[in-house]
Amino acid sequence: TAPPASLSSNYQAAVALAPEDWLLHANFARLLEAAGDDPRATAQWLEVARLLPDSPQAWASLGRLARIAGDQARAEDYLREGLKQQPDSVELLTESGISKAGRGATQDALHQFRAALRLQPGFTPARVNLGVLLAHEGDAAGAATQYREELRWHTNNVDARINLANLLSTQGQTGQAMVLYEQAVKLQPENPIARYNFGRLLAANNRPADAVTNFEAALQQRPDTAEIHYELGNALARLGKDPDALAQFAEAARLKPDLVDARFNYGVALARSARYTEAVAEFRATLRLRPQHALAQRMLDEASRAARQSPRAPPN
Repeated sequence: TAPPASLSSNYQAAVALAPEDWLLHANFARLLEAAGDDPRATAQWLEVARLLPDSPQAWASLGRLARIAGDQARAEDYLREGLKQQPDSVELLTESGISKAGRGATQDALHQFRAALRLQPGFTPARVNLGVLLAHEGDAAGAATQYREELRWHTNNVDARINLANLLSTQGQTGQAMVLYEQAVKLQPENPIARYNFGRLLAANNRPADAVTNFEAALQQRPDTAEIHYELGNALARLGKDPDALAQFAEAARLKPDLVDARFNYGVALARSARYTEAVAEFRATLRLRPQHALAQRMLDEASRAARQSPRAPPN
């Protein structure tokens, strides 16, 4: 396949030759979105909307891209115009719901998602986003109902599985959550969210070795996520693999210096390795971030004493 840059220049030439071909503009817009070039994608979707004003995909894409860019008002303008042209578009109703939820208009968002589902009960984005919004509003039972309904329509939907598992695990329904996570990682072995959340549940249920497997799989996809390194460090520490745990805490602290628990656990791991001077620095960093961290204060005092007594400590 041709590299994206080459495809982009080909499309650029093609739309210059056929500026009234809406399908060409739409395909170019999709390519630009896939390449992460949202501003140029927006320009192409605007051309589609000009040439084909009743295109739900053009208006929904414009709304989504404006929302991602942080221009909520423009997003809603695009979506309003789209719904004026196509009031029964499930794509536009759903994107409108997402936009309204993002600015805190919960009831309006619920209305849009439910309107979309009345038109097309099996429309996944509306169903899953309705569940997410209900969960955010504290209606766990309502959210679980939506996720289960989505799984009735689409048995292999991984997002609905993960969301339902997250919900059940917070409610203490560990067995059901475990099954859902296992199914999710079987369906999508490289899904970092499924792996990370499954790892956390396994760690919480005294299965650190299995947790390590899942955290390591998550890191294959998200190597720069501090929280995964931190959780992996905790699981390794529980397995007695202190040097490996220390390396993970160090990486978590490097990637996200304000991650308090990572700084504290890194300090603990350094102290356990008799690297007291470095441990002191981490406990001080912890206390700068969270001054009331009583355990960090106690560990700082102990590490400071040990550093002074250590023959390897540099002279004052």
